[in-house]
Amino acid sequence: MVIFEPQRDFPRAYVALPVRPEDAVRPALKWAFDHSETPAWESIGLRVPQRSTIRNVPALQELEKRGVRISADRHTSSNQSPRGPLIVYCPNMESLAAAEDLRGASAIVAISTNNEWLQPWVDAYHPEHLGGDVIPPANPTLREPVVWEALEAFTGSINSSTGLGHPSDFDLVLDGLQQLRKHGYAFTADELLAGALKLNWRGSSAMELHQLASEILAGKNKRYRNRSRVSNPRLLRLWEEKATGKR
Repeated sequence: MVIFEPQRDFPRAYVALPVRPEDAVRPALKWAFDHSETPAWESIGLRVPQRSTIRNVPALQELEKRGVRISADRHTSSNQSPRGPLIVYCPNMESLAAAEDLRGASAIVAISTNNEWLQPWVDAYHPEHLGGDVIPPANPTLREPVVWEALEAFTGSINSSTGLGHPSDFDLVLDGLQQLRKHGYAFTADELLAGALKLNWRGSSAMELHQLASEILAGKNKRYRNRSRVSNPRLLRLWEEKATGKR
């Protein structure tokens, strides 16, 4: 597991399109109360893209009046930390990953505004389906066993408190992804995001991996942060040997 990161093993669910987000609030709220330790409204959290979202959705206005703990994607002094189940309203891929970092959440239910944005999260956690289209989780999460071995190696090396912020961690992942791509091992940024979440990365760190992979796959010339570093081909051989041994 990612170093020092506690296991986030709690229930998750989603309501997908074509159910309208405003109509998805009721089943999401019922699920949240079903997974709350107390029937109190303040035990429920609501995460919205921005505070103004609430003004346009009567169902969210009602939750606000009832006293649920509200926070927005943008960090403000008015944000309230969750103390139980969290309803994440209309998240994109990044904000849903960020919700996984909220320490007070004991369960998460996502209300979709774009089913594709939920896919990596669904692949990682296999959440309960509450309505709308079923989003089938990928099986396996990553198509290439060698890529999975690489991701597990990254997981065992990266400090969760800094993600890819530390130069040595960034360079390790950059080297590994570049070697995988050079030698024809297929992966997508969304697959790596799902795999990282599955392996208990912090959501913010998993999104850093997603961003780096996107840039590499787009052909962007990425450089090591430690200028003296050189590529280590032994890494790829080790991942290939481990993948072969598990067949």
